[in-house]
Amino acid sequence: MRSLSVRLFSVACLAAIPLLGACGGGSSSSGSGFAGSLEWEECEDENLLASGVECATFAVPLDWSDTNGETIDLALVRIPAGGESRGILLSNPGGPGASGVDYVVNAGTAMVSDLGLGEYDIVGFDPRGTGRSAPLRCVDDADLDVWLYVDSTPDDAAEQALYDEYDEFFEEKCAEVYGDDLRHYSTEATARDMDAIRAASGFDEIAYYGVSYGTYLGGVYATLFPDRVGAMLLDSAFDPAGDTPEQSRTTQTIGFEKALNNWAEWCEANDACAYRSRDVLADWDDLVERLDSDPFETDGRTVNDTVLGTATASALYSEAQWAQLGVALATAEEGDGTGLLALADSYHERSDDGTYAASSQAFPIIRCASGFYNEDPADPEALLETLLREAPRMSKGTTVDDLTGTGCEGLTEDADIIELSYDGDAPIVVVGGENDPATPIRWAEEMAASLGAPLVRFTGEGHGFALDSLCVADIALSLFADGTLPENETVCEPDPDLTEPEWWADVPGPASGEKRIDGSTFDGLFGFRPSRFWREYRVSSVGVEEAYARFVERMATADFVPDDPSAVEASSAPQFFEDANGNFVGLFTVSQEELESYGFTDVVPQGHTLMALYWYPLGD
Repeated sequence: MRSLSVRLFSVACLAAIPLLGACGGGSSSSGSGFAGSLEWEECEDENLLASGVECATFAVPLDWSDTNGETIDLALVRIPAGGESRGILLSNPGGPGASGVDYVVNAGTAMVSDLGLGEYDIVGFDPRGTGRSAPLRCVDDADLDVWLYVDSTPDDAAEQALYDEYDEFFEEKCAEVYGDDLRHYSTEATARDMDAIRAASGFDEIAYYGVSYGTYLGGVYATLFPDRVGAMLLDSAFDPAGDTPEQSRTTQTIGFEKALNNWAEWCEANDACAYRSRDVLADWDDLVERLDSDPFETDGRTVNDTVLGTATASALYSEAQWAQLGVALATAEEGDGTGLLALADSYHERSDDGTYAASSQAFPIIRCASGFYNEDPADPEALLETLLREAPRMSKGTTVDDLTGTGCEGLTEDADIIELSYDGDAPIVVVGGENDPATPIRWAEEMAASLGAPLVRFTGEGHGFALDSLCVADIALSLFADGTLPENETVCEPDPDLTEPEWWADVPGPASGEKRIDGSTFDGLFGFRPSRFWREYRVSSVGVEEAYARFVERMATADFVPDDPSAVEASSAPQFFEDANGNFVGLFTVSQEELESYGFTDVVPQGHTLMALYWYPLGD
């Protein structure tokens, strides 16, 4: 779920890794008068082909009220069931605007092993207007570099004019390129696309796993098609339908303020935080002020308070990235903004070559077409006072003008939001996080009430829990295996850190020129959550290729063989080694230069290689 907070985080983003119920074969009709066909085949995209998924392109009506009119193509991937398929399981990772194709490619293995979904055809799709599905592009990437990172707290007339110019520029360009078609990129239209995918797959029902905004999409599907739901897990719930205008403008902002305070408390107490001091928030405030009044350049890009705010929000989505935020802030104090830019770019899905995924432009369009937040607060002045009191850092620079208007002027202003309800018989579970910055728990409480579903409360940090919490994963396993529901108000505590497996002693220790280090700073970079991964970090005095070759030789002496013997050279992808008992070790080898490109300046000695060894207990 992208941050909808004002000013400092006016357009911000999700998460990333980063299912549900019984379906029966049968009807191939969507009940809409539209009959689509779906054929799975080998992927043409080499990156998708290498992941082992199947691909399909599926045509759906642009306008669901005119099923004989213009169509658009949706991109889909599938992990086929291990045996006879129980049905189709669709998923959406949020946004709105995130790629469901990439989500299944990246998280599909964990869905099968952790959530027990191997009996389902797991299908990821890029919703209309996103990813590879007719992506919405109103402006080019160079414009986005300015628009997304423009000074969000203008200090003078010139900065204000630039801010206003790009805000209006985006709306004007979208209207010029798409006109009235923008209204067709709504949550309702995507839900109807989902039902068409179901029908073309030949099943009467779908199972569904939604995260963040993907929970609202699932709720809309259940509202529109209650008899076609097999089972649903709605994780980190977002339900804007019942929000007052005041709640819509404060919920996320206050959620991120709380998460920032939690991070600062952790940073002050942990040596792993490179930004540690007696008053971390005061230091953060000072850096915000400095970058607002005196931004600097890194690799030809401006690093200002907007970059810092976006980077902070990005890291707050996952506790595994807290240490990375500390490094980024510490290096920014020295005039190097590489770390802040890396986190901010991850937030907006900006690649190293300067290109953006469609999500940054799809987000506001989908939001407006879905009717989110289309009323003004009754007393904007009083609301501003509340916001500055409850979230002084996350609302810094907010004005009364920012709290009025829908943000949809020039896009789609008259869309009606869909109120969630459900009168079906299939099991639905709603999960909310008590410390979730992006989708605070109130939304989960309201969604559970609207759908008549049990609520599961996760008490740890972060956003998105089914693939991070064994407790939530166990609930998902029972839900999708036989429809078992947890008790309402079930509480899931954070998992303890994974302990070293006994067999890890068989893994060869550091060779000459290598040494073990405390590498918790890198956990966020690799997506290692201490509760789910056992990991060991080393630094080697030789280059990447030689460090990898030496490790392969030593692993052979310990009877660990490469999973892919043809991969004789190190690559940016992980390499795997397995022994006769099925124990496996993953390895990332990363150069000091590559680490610096992610903002880890001076963390690894010059010319050295970082070796990240890890074990992930699949299905345990």
